[in-house]
Amino acid sequence: MRQVSGYFLILFMIFSFVVALPAAVQGYRTTEKFTPDMAVNGGWASQYEKEFADVITLRKPGLTLWGMAELALFRGGRPGVLIGRDGWLFSDEEFTYAQNREALITRHKAMIGQVIDRLHHDGVAVAVALLPAKSRIAESKLGRFRYPSYNRALYGDILAMLRTRDVFAPDLNAALRNDPESFLRTDTHWSPQGARIAADAVATAIRQKGKIGLETQGFILEEQAPESLKGDLLRYVPAGPLLERFSFGRVEVPQHAAITSAADDGGESALFGDVSLPVTLVGTSYSANGSWNFADYLKVALQSDLFNAADEGRGPFATMRDYLDSAAYKTNPPQLVIWEIPERYMALPEAE
Repeated sequence: MRQVSGYFLILFMIFSFVVALPAAVQGYRTTEKFTPDMAVNGGWASQYEKEFADVITLRKPGLTLWGMAELALFRGGRPGVLIGRDGWLFSDEEFTYAQNREALITRHKAMIGQVIDRLHHDGVAVAVALLPAKSRIAESKLGRFRYPSYNRALYGDILAMLRTRDVFAPDLNAALRNDPESFLRTDTHWSPQGARIAADAVATAIRQKGKIGLETQGFILEEQAPESLKGDLLRYVPAGPLLERFSFGRVEVPQHAAITSAADDGGESALFGDVSLPVTLVGTSYSANGSWNFADYLKVALQSDLFNAADEGRGPFATMRDYLDSAAYKTNPPQLVIWEIPERYMALPEAE
């Protein structure tokens, strides 16, 4: 098999060279005339790269062909994904070991503590939804891969730290493990089912630890049309028609919306847009992306309205800093902040 794959790689490289040569020449001809200044500032190289990509006609089919070969021969994908069993994909971020790993974890613990202290100083209650890694919850689907030993104790360590503070911190690892479909097979994120379990766990933790006097508002779930979703991890598996054969097709995810019940007219908050909301949700794409319905499930579980300050493009720490620096927080802090933090960000240098 190793010899066959070697021959395939050589043939593919020869084929790529033959296909790319005309595009390389044409790209040079259509690129703006070369000057020393453009070479120094990188402008010429950037422009040439764009012209080359525009000219080459077999670029996309070639990438698909290579992706099909990677999947069929090696059960592999592009850097960024690990291919497990039964059509499950995992982000390689959950397996990253940073050189300064312990320093990163220590730093992020300190940041969490500082945020909690700031919120408590301002009279705001805090709930932390510490989200376990997908590979931890769906470990049985890792196939030939193994969950990293250096990550085993991470979730429990962070949860124990949180529980030394005066915060609501449910064990979402235990809650989500009870349902194998808590995460989506081909996506980084949890499923709506997992988001609903997490929302219920957060609300239960708040009720068990004591009331914080939230202004209640009657919410019920209204079922919406399901969404056909192509998992975000599939961008690392450009295998074209082979995706369906390997169970990597689109998935239907149920959708719900939180609406006020008929018995609750919403009071002033339904009439005036400037009335502050009692709860703020801060976090990552697990909270910001409406496909998972996390904010809606929280509204129903808490029976309280909320402001969603989560950001789909950033980590939990940068998003929280932005919220605490915002005029909305400084002029009218909420009664409760729910902070969603994915476990994997604790050891990632990009988490800032």
